[in-house]
Amino acid sequence: MPRIVVLPVTVAVTPATQTVYAGAMRTFMATRYEFLHTTVTWSVNGVAGGNSTVGMISIPAGAYTAPTTVPSPATVTVKANVRR
Repeated sequence: MPRIVVLPVTVAVTPATQTVYAGAMRTFMATRYEFLHTTVTWSVNGVAGGNSTVGMISIPAGAYTAPTTVPSPATVTVKANVRR
């Protein structure tokens, strides 16, 4: 019986930390370190593509647009999610 091995995929997001002012845009880049074909999608605070409260991020480009008013808390997390 063949054995299937799933290798971990490491994704680096640059810049790792960034200040983005209300209503401004910043592009993030995801670099994948693996040999299998994968697709990167983006989320903001766990929401795929973000929303009007925490900001929107384009999939797959990684262009983040901050909301026009600062969310509470004022820190949001942008993540690159890998799908095989």
